[in-house]
Amino acid sequence: EAAGVPCAPVLTRREAIRHPQVAANGIVVEHDHPQAGRLRQARNPAVFSATPAAQSGGAPALGAHTRAVLAEAGFSAGEIDTMLAGGAAFESATADEDAA
Repeated sequence: EAAGVPCAPVLTRREAIRHPQVAANGIVVEHDHPQAGRLRQARNPAVFSATPAAQSGGAPALGAHTRAVLAEAGFSAGEIDTMLAGGAAFESATADEDAA
């Protein structure tokens, strides 16, 4: 700093998410994940007053959107059921909760 070079301390992840400036700017948001419990993650970096970005609840469970993806690919409900029953596709136990 004495030489006029901009500088700042290098923070660990734990230090960064607990930093007062991060809290003041609402950079870290918390949400409940159905499998992982309470999680903290960075909010959307862009903040617009007229069109606020929606904050997602984190990544979906593996297989949470299997039916929707296969249906969008053109498979019928019966074909999807057959793929699931035969092990060719996987659907998470919480698929209904994650889709809500």
